[in-house]
Amino acid sequence: DKLNGVELNAQHTFRNGFGFSANYTWVRSGLKYDNAQLGEQFALEGVSNSANLVGFYEDSKFSARVAYNWRGQFLTGRFDGTGGANPIYVEPYGQVDVSLGYKLTEKLSVQFEAINLNDAITRSHERTKEELVGVTQTGRRFLIGARYSF
Repeated sequence: DKLNGVELNAQHTFRNGFGFSANYTWVRSGLKYDNAQLGEQFALEGVSNSANLVGFYEDSKFSARVAYNWRGQFLTGRFDGTGGANPIYVEPYGQVDVSLGYKLTEKLSVQFEAINLNDAITRSHERTKEELVGVTQTGRRFLIGARYSF
């Protein structure tokens, strides 16, 4: 079977230090899981559409980046239940990440990152959305760091 896809990407930096990057990936596989079939079957896991939108600013001292990352539903695996192998799908999800950096001196800079700022959750289900397997909420994560160059 075939795996087909298209990726579109655009990026531009303006003269004032602002810029953006955007991409979308569309992918299709002929090796899909048939939810109506109960027996063992071969399907390609992890295949999904995805999109990213990033806005940024950078000058000689300061950098900032805001990103939205989205991924469509995908088959993540199968487990053997009482009715045979059941698919497990991860539902579509998106998250917002932010990073800031400041150059204090030629050799010393500080960074701040906020990951999953929108506190997105990840849901997984079996053959239908009503057959919930799990909900994961990792929460927001914040990182502070410093970098010194010798």
